[in-house]
Amino acid sequence: MLSISRWTSKGGSYRTVQRFFATDLPWVELLVKFFQTHLFDSKSEFILAGDATTVTKSGAQTHGIGRFFREF
Repeated sequence: MLSISRWTSKGGSYRTVQRFFATDLPWVELLVKFFQTHLFDSKSEFILAGDATTVTKSGAQTHGIGRFFREF
């Protein structure tokens, strides 16, 4: 994350980047709103697909693994 903070403008400190990635976001609602705003066309048909993504880890503990995979 230190590399990311080096590329930010004023106010984008290392701590700011940490706070952003530590924040839980309502991804389902965000993606639905994005779809409605930018992609939806009432005259078209759409297919909804999902992908269960897993992330490899190293070490004995799994901190924050709930952010990588979530069942609905």
